Amino acid sequence: ETGQIHRLGQWVLETAMREIGGLEHGGHVSLAVNVSTRQLERDDFADSVGDALRASGFDPARLVLEITESALMRDPETLLRQLQLLKSLDVTLAIDDFGTGYSSLAYLARLPIDLVKIDRSFVAGVATSGRESRITQMIMGIGGSLALRTIAEGVEFPAQRDALHAL
Repeated sequence: ETGQIHRLGQWVLETAMREIGGLEHGGHVSLAVNVSTRQLERDDFADSVGDALRASGFDPARLVLEITESALMRDPETLLRQLQLLKSLDVTLAIDDFGTGYSSLAYLARLPIDLVKIDRSFVAGVATSGRESRITQMIMGIGGSLALRTIAEGVEFPAQRDALHAL
């Protein structure tokens, strides 16, 4: 509400890229950073990400920017422009908490997204509930049909891992 998220988000992005880039084996590690809706609403957000990449020397292919599904619905046309600018930087774009919001599949097909993250609320019951298992399978199918990588959040038990592998 105060508008400070942009400065805070920029600091997190710059600090994380600098720290991971400085690790001995940091060249093989991806960095996923959550992006707020407020950051995406700023016209200069893609420029600030590009500036941070250049300043840190961090490989853009290793940077994953995670956008919540609910952010997709606030202003889809503005978001599409921002995501296209971010994709031009060669970063990976992910939809976080997929399946919990109200996004349109038409928008999902239009957006330059690389990755869909299945929300942990579905993963929690994937091994014990037919309903969560079917929803997870459906999300994986949508991702696959759109050539998107799919990641499941919150895998805590071998039974969940095994159920996801089976799907």
